Amino acid sequence: MPRLGVQVPLSPPLPSYHPPKPRFIAYLTALSGFCVLLGLDVSLRVIAVATLSAAILRTVPVPGSVGFVESGIVGALLLGLSRLEAVYVALARRSITFVSVRRSELS
Repeated sequence: MPRLGVQVPLSPPLPSYHPPKPRFIAYLTALSGFCVLLGLDVSLRVIAVATLSAAILRTVPVPGSVGFVESGIVGALLLGLSRLEAVYVALARRSITFVSVRRSELS
């Protein structure tokens, strides 16, 4: 026997919240730290765009990937820095991450 009454339509599910990945937050913190250590005044938006562009460019398979990701970081940092300062930050980031990855591989 069918039930009498009003059927309430189901509401669509709410979009789920995905917090940022810890690696993205670490790269964001490192890049902003490099800017502070070099005495540069950069907005957090520019640093976030540079970090996001580096994350996207890292997915492209390039042999060695030296220079490819850094050029993206420099391009994004040009929104808030001069060319020379952007190159300094990108090279400092690359050298520190290279040394830390190499050190972890040896351990």
